[in-house]
Amino acid sequence: MAMIGGSVAPIAAAARARARRRIIAYFLAQHAIGPEDAVAFSPQRPMETRAFIRLRAVLVVREGPPGRYWVDLGALNADERRRRNRMTAIMVPVLVVAALALMLLFYR
Repeated sequence: MAMIGGSVAPIAAAARARARRRIIAYFLAQHAIGPEDAVAFSPQRPMETRAFIRLRAVLVVREGPPGRYWVDLGALNADERRRRNRMTAIMVPVLVVAALALMLLFYR
């Protein structure tokens, strides 16, 4: 599916973020924040399945009794910090280059 004047990548990134938020919100709404509070979860869409697998891989979502899952809040906070730091590492150089380009553009 081609877009006019853009890329599909931002749309896919937004869908991944939305799936991640939906999954975490589900567990928090159920108060599944410990092994004793674990609840059943079944992803409804392929994007949710991929997000759920990733959350399990980074140990944000953990399995309690078989087939029941919970959110590790410490791991969630650490993962969000890691994601924020990665974004900062990407954005700072981009902003510096953009500022330099603007300076050169308006230099007399």
